[in-house]
Amino acid sequence: MRSNKVRALVVALAASAFALVVASSAFGVSDLNPTVRSIVAGDNSLTIAVTTAPGENGIIHGNFNYWTSPIDPSGTFQWFNKSVEITDFAFPDLGAGNGVPVFQTATFGRNIGAGYSAPAALSGPPFSLSNDGVYSIVATGTGTLGDARGEITPAFGIDQTKPVVTTNALPFYAAAPTVTLIATDAASGIENVIVGVGTALDVSYEPRLTDPGNFSVDIPFLGSGMHTFSWTAFDNAGNVSNGSATFTVDNTAPTTTSDAVAIYNGAAVIHLTGTDNAGGSGVAHTYYILDAAPQVEGTTVNVPAPVNGSTPHTLEFWSVDAVGNIETPHVTTSFTVNSQHTITATQAAHGSVTPAGSATVNLGANATYAITPDAGYHVASVLVDGVSVGAVTSYTFLNVTAAHTISATFAVNTYAITATQAAHGSVTPAGAAMVNLGANAIYAITPDAGYHVAGVLVDGVSVGAVTSYTFLNVTAAHTISATFAVNTYTITAMQAAHGSVTPTGAAMVNLGANATYAITPDTGYHVASVLVDGVSVGAVTSYMFPNVAADHTISATFAVNVKTVSRTSINTSATSIRYGRTVRLFGFVVPNAHGQRVTIQRYLGAGRWANFTTATLLSNSSYTRTISKMRRGNWYFRTVYSGTSTVAASTSRYVKVVVR
Repeated sequence: MRSNKVRALVVALAASAFALVVASSAFGVSDLNPTVRSIVAGDNSLTIAVTTAPGENGIIHGNFNYWTSPIDPSGTFQWFNKSVEITDFAFPDLGAGNGVPVFQTATFGRNIGAGYSAPAALSGPPFSLSNDGVYSIVATGTGTLGDARGEITPAFGIDQTKPVVTTNALPFYAAAPTVTLIATDAASGIENVIVGVGTALDVSYEPRLTDPGNFSVDIPFLGSGMHTFSWTAFDNAGNVSNGSATFTVDNTAPTTTSDAVAIYNGAAVIHLTGTDNAGGSGVAHTYYILDAAPQVEGTTVNVPAPVNGSTPHTLEFWSVDAVGNIETPHVTTSFTVNSQHTITATQAAHGSVTPAGSATVNLGANATYAITPDAGYHVASVLVDGVSVGAVTSYTFLNVTAAHTISATFAVNTYAITATQAAHGSVTPAGAAMVNLGANAIYAITPDAGYHVAGVLVDGVSVGAVTSYTFLNVTAAHTISATFAVNTYTITAMQAAHGSVTPTGAAMVNLGANATYAITPDTGYHVASVLVDGVSVGAVTSYMFPNVAADHTISATFAVNVKTVSRTSINTSATSIRYGRTVRLFGFVVPNAHGQRVTIQRYLGAGRWANFTTATLLSNSSYTRTISKMRRGNWYFRTVYSGTSTVAASTSRYVKVVVR
């Protein structure tokens, strides 16, 4: 273990400072070479007394005193691990009553090699010495009696650099090794090294110099697994360097697995995976032997497929880790590689054969292909290995043992347009006509002579009485039919005042039919003229259009009749009769109105007359009517003749008959 002296020194260095104080000095003529007389240690301070030798006259002129902190109390050379700070420096008047001032100087210089260089004249605090190296102290004094000079070489050193520790330990070993630890310090040198195995610093080594200031030690280890060791190195200036190293003793071989399966359809690719034990050195190499082939290093095994049939294989494989552990026994696996065969599907316009292109099929497997036409197309033919198998939409290759080809051709769909015929006309093209997808089809609807199109139905829906119809962009089957009707012609009867032409208005007459019109004048009027198609046909009261084949017009004009004045008379066979008897009324109409009738009216009173009975005019235009069952009272009668178209109407006077 490290000594208490060393541990105390490390603590003292943590608060070190450097100071130089010149207390007093007096020199005589012979005081030219001060010498170190004594070294006295204090708490974190050190006083070094430099005293002059006696002079010629035996006079001792005084002491030249200075101190530094801290310096080894023995007065020997001392190392510091930080900058040396001079915090106080004073030269009092050294005249010693002579009244003559004397000035003193102190110089600190760093030894480089065997020489002394870089003097630093101390001119006043604070003053810092920070560069690593060995320093000397020179003190000089000047007095009235002469100069004085004192020197300590070397006086102290500065080393602020930690020791450097290296080890030859590797990350992994196959067996327990002996590890060498080397500590070096270029300035103050190694004082001590403590080495710990595991977690404790439990072995202390005194310096074993392999070179001046260097240190080395061999550390033996036993057993497998992970090992850790650490160190703490101290140099003579109190600098400390800590470190540790870890290594693993790996004496376990890796293991190797494969993703091989029993059967491969087509070329086989097998991956080998080597795995080392946890914390091991890791897999460095993987090797395999396929069948009887030479050994190969690698983790991927490529096995080609046979041209046809099946081929068995044996694969041996193993791994080696980074420290040389070899996996034993080697692993062996067996597998079979089957051939594969290509089925090539050739595409054609307007459809597809899927799977498309070249497809690989395992030996003995089935492969089903779909033959799909584009919209509006259908399969025309399918060829398998150049031989037609019909217009199928699916084909299966069974138990494939060789390469095959499959191709298809497609044709545009055609759709039937069926034209249904009817009497008295035609729809053309007639019957069922085939039309390609997307094409147009024009149909003519033609009536027979004397007929016209009554209606056209397309797919059962009326499109009107058209004479032509176009199916645009045909994508489905359609139907078209027409009905025809005989032509009709209009006979327009134009009316005029004082009569009528019937049928009135516009009447429709079928081709070839007859149409009869009546021309009727109003009462008191007669037909003056009848025009047919603007041409007079006379003052007829009836006209027939025979075998009508065109439109016609008919009109009539009417004229008032010029009538003969008539005179009607009435007489009675008695003007007074008893109740229950009859009376005869009689008279004439002039001019002769033979066969016509007259009306005998009875007076009701209050100016009102009512029809009572009628009588027919005889050849001499006379009439007679016997009246019976008359109630008692006064009866008044008159006769009314309504006239004709040429004879004016007239009314007789009245006669009175009294019934008693």
